[in-house]
Amino acid sequence: MKSVIVLLDSDINAPQPALNKAVFLAKKLGAPLQVYVNAYSAALIRAVGMDKQHLQRARDNVMQGWEKQLRRILEKLDAPDSETHIFWEQSESVTLAEFIRRMDPALLVLHRAQEPILKRLLLTPRDWKVIRKAPCPVLCVGETPWPSQPAVVAAVDPDHGLDHPDTLNGDIVAAARQMASNLDTEVQLAHVVEYPDETLIMLAGEAVPVSLSSIDSLRQHYQERLHSCAEEFSLPAESALMLEGTPHRALGEYMDQHPGILVLGSVHRGAIRRLLLGSTAEQILLHSCADILVVKPENFSSPWLSS
Repeated sequence: MKSVIVLLDSDINAPQPALNKAVFLAKKLGAPLQVYVNAYSAALIRAVGMDKQHLQRARDNVMQGWEKQLRRILEKLDAPDSETHIFWEQSESVTLAEFIRRMDPALLVLHRAQEPILKRLLLTPRDWKVIRKAPCPVLCVGETPWPSQPAVVAAVDPDHGLDHPDTLNGDIVAAARQMASNLDTEVQLAHVVEYPDETLIMLAGEAVPVSLSSIDSLRQHYQERLHSCAEEFSLPAESALMLEGTPHRALGEYMDQHPGILVLGSVHRGAIRRLLLGSTAEQILLHSCADILVVKPENFSSPWLSS
């Protein structure tokens, strides 16, 4: 069976919420756990100085300390079959990509970076890189434990597949069902509607169908589409949740009020558009504390598999 990978924070004294949640999910899935950590510390290197023997000894001692620390934590969490992989890399991108490619996991879990918004926009954090490039689903988690009845919300687009085959909604709902089963809860279906300004609707005139010429009619149209989507996936109509506003704010605010896991799909973007706007997942990581599971589309081509 494919494994669950957890990417740990590089601070040996950090609480490691991703490890706690990854152990829980690995148990539920009956999957082995692969624990990855990059133990490199620039501060330690500066403290030790340039002597190569001292640097090597310090590095070895730190990696041994990590190994003992992880074994204590895994034993305390009653972790399933697990392996630890401790690296020392100043620039870990190549090492991380090779590790994930070699492990070919079913799920990758990591702790979302707690960094200022400006820094995240200027320097792409690890969680954004993993969301964009990893070939498997990625679960980004915060420090808040899951409640006894967490929300599992599948963010879908009812318009997908209307004029062409599209499996992303199905993949999102399937992943949400698996998570809901793991957490002993129910799936909710969510769609966010971002309405045009009524002045723009008036200016568009005859280009807008009469049946969709007001906010109320648009709201009813999208609600009907969402209920049809719920029926398609054999979910009750009351599980369909229609939110209004910009997608990342509406979804993020709902999940902040209903802790659990938001499941959404990753979509392809050109490099410039992604740089300027970010994906919905990345924007939620900027503006919300929600745990998010990002599902890759069927035609997703990971640069980490082709490099």
